[in-house]
Amino acid sequence: MKKKYVSFLGVMFMVLGGTIGAGIFFKNETILDNTGSILLAMLSWVIAIFAVFCISMTFSDIIKKSGWDNSLGYVGWIKKFCGTGLYKGFRNFMFWIFLPGMTFILPYYSIMSFQDALSIFTGSRCVIPWYAVMLISVVILIYFQYMAVINKNVSIKQNFILSYIKFLPILFAIFGGIFYFAYTGHPQNPVLNVASDNGAPFNLIKFSPAFGVIAAIPAIFFAFDGFYTASGVYSDMKEPKKFSSALCWGIALTAIIYVLISIGMLLGVKTGAITGWISVLSTTPGKVLLFIILFCISCSVIAILNAWTIYNGEFYRDVIRTDSNKFNNWVKSKVNINDKKQWALFLTLFQLITFCAFSIVGVFFYSGIRTNVYYDNVSRCIYAFCDLIADWCALLSFVGIGIVILFAVIQKINTSKKYMFYSITAISLTGIAALFEVVLASSNLISSIIFQVDNPSTNPESYLIPYICEFVVLLIFLGVCFTPMIKQKIAKRFNLR
Repeated sequence: MKKKYVSFLGVMFMVLGGTIGAGIFFKNETILDNTGSILLAMLSWVIAIFAVFCISMTFSDIIKKSGWDNSLGYVGWIKKFCGTGLYKGFRNFMFWIFLPGMTFILPYYSIMSFQDALSIFTGSRCVIPWYAVMLISVVILIYFQYMAVINKNVSIKQNFILSYIKFLPILFAIFGGIFYFAYTGHPQNPVLNVASDNGAPFNLIKFSPAFGVIAAIPAIFFAFDGFYTASGVYSDMKEPKKFSSALCWGIALTAIIYVLISIGMLLGVKTGAITGWISVLSTTPGKVLLFIILFCISCSVIAILNAWTIYNGEFYRDVIRTDSNKFNNWVKSKVNINDKKQWALFLTLFQLITFCAFSIVGVFFYSGIRTNVYYDNVSRCIYAFCDLIADWCALLSFVGIGIVILFAVIQKINTSKKYMFYSITAISLTGIAALFEVVLASSNLISSIIFQVDNPSTNPESYLIPYICEFVVLLIFLGVCFTPMIKQKIAKRFNLR
């Protein structure tokens, strides 16, 4: 009989470890840009946290009723509940977009934070040119992905060491803003500003505060993405009936920490980003402290990358081994996936190719969004594209989770009123956020085309090209997720093979 070794607290801390990362430090600025005020930013947090709470409550019941596929994550539930078409779509999304997206954005986010740290002493001068940023990111990716496969024990030890570093910037973010507010008697950002239009000639966000609140939700989802990985230890719990409570308490504790971080950063700096402290901590000791904080954030991003590269090795191996298609069959004919060296070389090369593909899009097509003076123009484009990929990867993951919940409701996994309330709320909030992002991307594209036609002398890189790229990326994301299901339904309707 298998020994049960996971406790109530073990599940709670797995939730904390799977969710609390450095993403919170990069997303507050986006949330504040969309909402335009501290009050509305907090409202966005409340709505998103409530959505995640409802999802966690629903998932705990689903796990009790139907078990858990630990190797595929939530994609395993899609396979169980939603049919072959949706499973293939979201499997391909994880395979070709989500996991490559994580290994694309995290090295860049780490270098961006380190670049911010250096800028404390160099002023507004760009200290790392874009080609050096890309080269360093490539080296980081190659090392961590290869090591995660070739020697997982080393990667686990690295993760253990790097994960502890994140607590210093968390404490600073919480108490720094609170102490600033207590000392000065006012926050750095005390007024309700008009929401940013994000550079678009016409943008829905600036027409209603409600739109800004909805637009901020995907950024918050990114901060919570990964909480559901704790469900994999359900079968190993000493008292499985307490899993639901442990999951919810873990989400609640994570939410409290996130809200405190957000409040501290919104009170302490005008932009909501931790780099805003540069103008506040102007003395030499203050600069040294902030340098250490930003360096720790850079390391904590590396910790998240390290964790994802470990997961990559297991996910890709399981999918290639069990699912039959042209690419998987070609890989199995060329690579021995059970040989560590061969598998490590293949997976590292695969991640490197997808990293370069994402980078090319960011360099040549996505421009005119970020304005931070500490980066050169190309680096700003790459970092802005990282923001887009991060938000949409998280959003589509939560859409996949919402689909699982929808099909679980249809199949009457649980018919209690409480379960139905949580399920309908989770489906509604994730659906509204996803639908609004589609509408927002479409309106940005249409308004940019109209603006360019009316103002032909305007450089298209300022508005048109970035929003064309944004819309195309959205279509690719949606196409990968839902095309297999559509093809399956068409084939069934017209009796096609």
